[in-house]
Amino acid sequence: MSEFINGTDRLIYILRDAAWFPIGCLSGDTFSESMEMLGTTTRDNPNGWTTSRPTNQSYSMSFNGLMFNEYIGEAKISYYELVVYKRYKQLVSWRMDDGLGAYTYGQGYITSLSNSANIDEYITFDCSMVGFGEPINEELARLLQEIGNFVLLETNGKIIL
Repeated sequence: MSEFINGTDRLIYILRDAAWFPIGCLSGDTFSESMEMLGTTTRDNPNGWTTSRPTNQSYSMSFNGLMFNEYIGEAKISYYELVVYKRYKQLVSWRMDDGLGAYTYGQGYITSLSNSANIDEYITFDCSMVGFGEPINEELARLLQEIGNFVLLETNGKIIL
């Protein structure tokens, strides 16, 4: 029987001064990949069905959390540090821990950042980041090493296991 991963176990870190620090007080996050498709026309389009080919890929991530009362966190990344990264258009190196020992790494730019304050409640924030380049997932590499019967081939831009 499969067990499920609790979202509490997934942490996002940002590289600061050559060390990884978690983004403080996160309450949720989303990671999304997409691919652009180029429409094609061939003689093999039966009954008007369209065909297409993949082109560029991209990813984005968003996260939200609670603001804590430090401008620069000693052991975590603060909301105010995220503001600096966005305002000065800094390329941010990030790492996502799934709680099982696997990481996905990447770089990106913070594209939006907001906060919300309500009476008698903690101040919350939302942040969105667009990826720069390809995210690297250690788990895929580990699976390929552990299961020796996979053959990885690349043919015409397609990877075949």
